[in-house]
Amino acid sequence: MIDIIYFSNITGNTARFVEKLSINGEKHRIPIKGDFVFTPTNPYIIVTPTYGDPYGKGMVPHQVKKFLSEETNRQYLKGVISSGNINFGAEYGMAGEIISHRFQVPLLYKFELAGMPEDVTKVNLGLKILDATYNQKETN
Repeated sequence: MIDIIYFSNITGNTARFVEKLSINGEKHRIPIKGDFVFTPTNPYIIVTPTYGDPYGKGMVPHQVKKFLSEETNRQYLKGVISSGNINFGAEYGMAGEIISHRFQVPLLYKFELAGMPEDVTKVNLGLKILDATYNQKETN
């Protein structure tokens, strides 16, 4: 079973996207303020927006960095999905690339803002395949 852990700021774009996803696992939101009180015990995908300034700093939200700084939180990380704005050019969805590189997990998908219906369809298909893969590993 694959869970989703995600961060969404006050615009709610990432939250709206995640709420459209169909998964067998659970969805857990990293809070905007305060500490994340859940410790992952299942394989999960992290979904994050991309931030940044014109110089490419601060692309991964502080809350996501804080969550991933805990080794116990990274133990079950299996992939990353990131959002962004294509107006940012090369920086579009860069938070996913940074997390993928840093933690050696695949960047599974990038979507713009709150995503389009076809983004939801593609991610749901990918999550279904991942879920089947992890369910098969658990039964063997």
